[in-house]
Amino acid sequence: MTQKHEAVKYQKENEVIKNNSLIRCRNKLTTVQRKSFAVMLHRTIEDIKALGENKYYAMPLTEYRAYMGHPDSMPTKYIAKELEALMTKIIEWNLDGTGYGTRSVMLSGFEIEKGSGIIKWAFSPFLVDKILEDGYTPLKLSVILDFNSSYALALYENLQMYRSFKKISFNLQEFRALMGVEKNEHPRMDHFKARVLTPALAEINAKSDMKVYCEDDTQGVKIVGFKFKWENLTNEQLKERNKRKEKEEAYLEALKNRIGEKYEIGGKKYTLTKEGLVYRGKVFFDLIDSYDMLAKMKQEGLI
Repeated sequence: MTQKHEAVKYQKENEVIKNNSLIRCRNKLTTVQRKSFAVMLHRTIEDIKALGENKYYAMPLTEYRAYMGHPDSMPTKYIAKELEALMTKIIEWNLDGTGYGTRSVMLSGFEIEKGSGIIKWAFSPFLVDKILEDGYTPLKLSVILDFNSSYALALYENLQMYRSFKKISFNLQEFRALMGVEKNEHPRMDHFKARVLTPALAEINAKSDMKVYCEDDTQGVKIVGFKFKWENLTNEQLKERNKRKEKEEAYLEALKNRIGEKYEIGGKKYTLTKEGLVYRGKVFFDLIDSYDMLAKMKQEGLI
């Protein structure tokens, strides 16, 4: 194994340091698999730097459950299934299309000994070597563990690689691969956007410290890729966003029995959705504006 222990900086408490080759994983991974791999990297990076591959890494089952958001009552067999899945996933790097390059499973083995309350696991020497190489991205572990969508997780990690540049473009084939979308999956662009791109952007903008914008990259009328731009939010901006989110959740709870109802405003008939008042498929008034408008109409006896 190549000794590159000094290439990776000290990992902060709420970080997971991930080599860029592992971020640009072109495999179909579930949300749980992405989170589980992140937790294992977070828990082992300093040990790997100190001891290399010649060690089993370990953590208490209770700690793993806490990281993953699993209840204490979750049977151990389900955790074993999660880890077994990582043993079937292959990461590849430095491939040239002719068979040359490096490949490794994400997890080479694990053990949960009955009565021990401990998970032991091992990474392959190839993977350990890559983990310790230069060219890595620090990721906020709390943000990763808060995501519900594997697409949001994949997009967040790939954008974080270019965090200081605040923009990046992907061609369509590359982007589909990075999102873990297989060739026969969502072939229509409207389906791809509705089920992959739009939900991923919405979750990143709701849960991370980025505000991301996306534009189509076109050749004529054909979409050949996507251009992303973003701003990295300050602590004050995050506080304001979180306040707004709390307000939206409260308003949605207050309006939940009215979702789907139609209202005539200015001669147009709007439908109330979870996003706000919609006219011809477009949100014209967001949820907060819609709540205030409907409250005023009720006060004036119009509804």
